[in-house]
Amino acid sequence: GALEVFKKLYFKNKDERYIKKIIELSVAGSDVDGLIAFLKKSKKDEKFLLEAYKYKKDNKNAAILAMELYKQTNDVDYLAQAAIYKFESYPEHKKPHWLITQTVKHLSIVVSKIKNDIYDNYLGYLLIDYDIDVNRGVELVKRALEKEPTPAFYLDSLAWGYYKQKKCVEANEIMKKVVAEIKNDKTIDEHVMQIKKCLQGQK
Repeated sequence: GALEVFKKLYFKNKDERYIKKIIELSVAGSDVDGLIAFLKKSKKDEKFLLEAYKYKKDNKNAAILAMELYKQTNDVDYLAQAAIYKFESYPEHKKPHWLITQTVKHLSIVVSKIKNDIYDNYLGYLLIDYDIDVNRGVELVKRALEKEPTPAFYLDSLAWGYYKQKKCVEANEIMKKVVAEIKNDKTIDEHVMQIKKCLQGQK
């Protein structure tokens, strides 16, 4: 009952000292929905509200709030989050063309201003997977790997880029490392199959 007591005290007295306790108790009790409702009602700490949306995997609301924070702060990190969470809010095989174009546009702005391996890889993979600019996509993935050389999903992006460039031998060698780390992933399994077909076609 302490959580509800602190909420009532906050709304009665507007004493911000209660906010920390409310957040701590909500997280400890896994009451993410309650925390989101409180943060929206109190209009306090939008950054923490964004984290709560992300924790809940509420991509739609995370994208909306991240864009609002970008407009408030002009911090391109929020623009990147808005673009990615909006993209992820649509079903995997039902991404409209305008969404792909918008996501690429926004992430291109981001990677031109900051170096972040997550955003480099995400944009690189989009450029590769949708055949927008495979060569640029490969370069962005390589840039991501310069900072973080081992993530299997980055290596998968690079292998997929090489496959699109018809460098099937190189792609296959990289995929051997990927499948050793990641099991039962539909996208990676599809990449492995397509790369093997490419190899057979080149023999």
